[in-house]
Amino acid sequence: FTHRGSIRVAILVKKAQPDALRLRFEVSDTGVGVPVEAQEDLFEPFTQADMSSTRRHGGAGIGLAVCKKMVDRMGGTIGMLS
Repeated sequence: FTHRGSIRVAILVKKAQPDALRLRFEVSDTGVGVPVEAQEDLFEPFTQADMSSTRRHGGAGIGLAVCKKMVDRMGGTIGMLS
């Protein structure tokens, strides 16, 4: 939620086999970060770290929950560092 700054997306091949490929997707940004007390619930539906941002930027807090379900169903893991 910034007019200045950056977002970086990287895709790394962790393991390649003839019938399978394990990838790591990394997304980094120059945002304000997520408080420690909010990190545990970040991947739950309709949860946002800062509810005040909803009024300014929109969003329902569902995006990371959807990502988690997709990653879980593909046998992967998802997490975050702030």
